[in-house]
Amino acid sequence: MSATKRIETSRTPCACNQGEFVYYICEADRWLYVASPRETWFEMHILCDTCSGSYQKFRLTEVTQQNQESHWKLTIPVTDQVPCYP
Repeated sequence: MSATKRIETSRTPCACNQGEFVYYICEADRWLYVASPRETWFEMHILCDTCSGSYQKFRLTEVTQQNQESHWKLTIPVTDQVPCYP
């Protein structure tokens, strides 16, 4: 497998205007039983602890990178779209 490549596509202020949603497109080579083992998915990083609580049902992952504050990451099905509750 090759390394994951993430490209930022856009940013949207969160509901409380104290943080933002940062969207990424992600591509990685996977060992899949398909003709073309190429998979594309999307990530939204929630840079606001207050608003991240609204998305707990989506199984958020807390991410901490070097010399940066931790934030929440959510895999989303549609690029640049904040998930909505049913």
